[in-house]
Amino acid sequence: MHGTFCHSEYIYTQILCLNFQALTDHQPLYCMVFDFWMYEDGIQPGHLIVIDLKGTSLGHVARIGLLQMKKFLFYLQEAAAIRLIGFHFINIVPFMDKILALMTPFMKKELSTVLHMHSDLNEFYKFVPKDMLPKEYDGQVEETSLAKEIYYKKLLDNREEFLEFETRHQVNEKLRPGKAKNASDLFGIEGNFKKLDID
Repeated sequence: MHGTFCHSEYIYTQILCLNFQALTDHQPLYCMVFDFWMYEDGIQPGHLIVIDLKGTSLGHVARIGLLQMKKFLFYLQEAAAIRLIGFHFINIVPFMDKILALMTPFMKKELSTVLHMHSDLNEFYKFVPKDMLPKEYDGQVEETSLAKEIYYKKLLDNREEFLEFETRHQVNEKLRPGKAKNASDLFGIEGNFKKLDID
């Protein structure tokens, strides 16, 4: 879900799935949601990403692929047409260091400077006004379950436009000066470092 405050927007997500494939499938969804927000609201002065780790287990972390993490952070830092002014983890877990160990190798300094971790929501409220948050966080915005239904319906209603967008906005590598690039050039060979064993 997302909300708006001080002419900026925040993006909220919560880790709810236990299946590794489901975790990796969320990345295209982020791209679609970003694109749809820009289609609806245009470019905003800034965005905050908020990830609630409540209920997250060490098993979730063990299922995160390094390649998928690298691709997501590359997209966030190099390709997403947003100005990221905050990346917040709330309800952080005792093994937060394991999550950071996955992220840090692929984070630029600019992302590190806007990364915040909160065990106390009162600290988080200093960055995002409480009344702009879902009701589960004592805010005044619709509950996350309702927001999920709303945006899911919006994506379905605009399915044809998304398919047309995907067809129209593709890079023709034959026109690139010099050597053509593919996913392997950017991220390495698919399958490398697929899973990280956590002690």
